Formats: sequence, C-alpha cells, structure tokens
Amino acid sequence: RLMLEGKYEAAFGILREIARSRPEYMKFLGLIASKFTPMVLAKTCLNAGYSESAAAAELVKRAKLKRYPAELAVRECKHFTVQQLRRSIALLDEYDLALKSGGVDEGCQPMMLKIYGVI
Repeated sequence: RLMLEGKYEAAFGILREIARSRPEYMKFLGLIASKFTPMVLAKTCLNAGYSESAAAAELVKRAKLKRYPAELAVRECKHFTVQQLRRSIALLDEYDLALKSGGVDEGCQPMMLKIYGVI
C-alpha cells in the first residue's frame, strides 16, 4: 500500500526490516507475488466492462478468493495496466529464482520501483 501511495522510504524501511530474516523475506516476497495474479484477472474483468462488485464476485468464483481480498485486488489493479501486472509477475518470478539459485541479491528495491512504475 505504501508503494501505491508513493511513500517509498517508509516502504523500503519495512523491506529492510523484513530482509534481516531470510525466511520471513521469502514469505514476504511470496505474499507480494500472490497479490498480482488476482489483479490480472480483476483488471481483465474491469477492462471487459464489469462493475467493481461484479469483478470482485468473479474473483471470488474463479480465483477462490475471500470477498475482502477480491475487493482489494479490484481496487489495487486500477493503478496498473494488464501489461504492467504481467510484467510485475515476471519480475517477481525472476527475482525469486535468483534468490533461490544463489544469485547475487542486490535487494528488491530496484524491482519494487520497476513494479510500481517509478523506474
């Protein structure tokens, strides 16, 4: 949420705290990644002319989400295009693979800035 609001320093402070514990950092990255797939479906529904409530209902039905996370995905997807959401998923997958394969971890700040359209 902080990234969407442009509060990058606060968001990166939280990331630094989480990064101190590798297992928690990996869980956090998984949580971030899991938010983008439902947003693709939500954005696709909105682009097809669904109302926000109908798009959320579609997420509940197809993605098996609870109502609140579905509504959140609908609200947050408005900040992105479908292409940006797909690119974000690809970036997160690449980063996850680099971390798990022992690739050099320069931190996820540059990736997060790319995802949220800052760079």
